[in-house]
Formats: sequence, C-alpha cells, structure tokens
Amino acid sequence: MLSYADRLARGGAALVILGHGYVRRDGRLTDNETGLDRDELIPRLRLVARQIQRAGSKACIQVSHGGRQCRPAVIETTPLSPSPIEVRKTGVVPRALEEGEIEELVAAFAEGVRRAKEAEFDAVQIHGAHGYLISEFLSPVTNRRDDGWGGSAANRRRFLLEVIQATRGVVGPEYPLLLKLNLVNEL
Repeated sequence: MLSYADRLARGGAALVILGHGYVRRDGRLTDNETGLDRDELIPRLRLVARQIQRAGSKACIQVSHGGRQCRPAVIETTPLSPSPIEVRKTGVVPRALEEGEIEELVAAFAEGVRRAKEAEFDAVQIHGAHGYLISEFLSPVTNRRDDGWGGSAANRRRFLLEVIQATRGVVGPEYPLLLKLNLVNEL
C-alpha cells in the first residue's frame, strides 16, 4: 500500500483517496482490504498517510461497510443489509439488521473516522455509493424497512445523517468529511 500511495501522490494528484477502509470486519469486501476497525492499526495507517503527504499530496481514506455485497467466505458470516433482499449476482440473501445493530454500525463509522484522523489522514470520504451499506439504506430497492430506518426518503436518509452526526461528535466540526454518493436522473 505504501508504494501504491506513493506512486499516486508522486503522479501529481493534489488529493489521494485510498479506497475502502472497512469500519467492521463484517464489512470487508476482500481479504486484503484496509481496516479502520481497530486502534492497533493506527500506526500502520499513519505510515501510509505520511508517505502520501511527503510526496506532496493530501491524504484521504474512504470509510465503508460493504453491506449485502460482502461475500460470506470473506467475512465468515451472512452479510448484513437493511432488508433481506437477494443479491442477484451471487444469490446471497443478506440478514436484515436489528435496530440496535444499526446504532452499533453508526458508532463504528464514527470510530473508523476517528482512527483515520488519529492516523493523520487529512480527510475522510464516507462511502455512500455503489450498493454498499449506506447506499443500501438510501435505496428503496434494498431498504424495505417499515421502521424509523426505512419507508420514506427521510427515514432512508437517517442512517447516513446519523453517521455524519456521530462522526462530527468524534472528530469535531473542522475535520474534512467528503461523501461519495450515486446520483440518478429522474425524468
């Protein structure tokens, strides 16, 4: 990762955004994905952030949870999602999150961002796109909940907004948060 980050920064990028720092092990998409789920990872993450900065770029890392797109063989359990809607590509039916688990995930995102900040990343990008957990909450296709986390557009946005609020509570109002979202034009 150090050489990859260095190559990107030396290529002239003003900002290097490293992808998919999972906030919990059950949110990994691959076996070699970057973890933001434990404090003991902070020193190694700091090496990467500093390498990017030494090469002249700002360092950013995505915080994410793969949600229903996680493979059971990688996470060694059933993937999680707002609703148990089958993933057509894999045939896997994720397990619907309980309300308490949703609140734990909100806290896990905030803690992942805290770790990125402690590792001296200049910013984080909250990954709310590409069918991963945050975008699953936003979509009426994958979020068919009938509680306060689903149904109306406002309720479907709740998970993302609570992640942002919890994160701000941990890293303060000045730390740069970026957000990656999908957009759809409706005619």
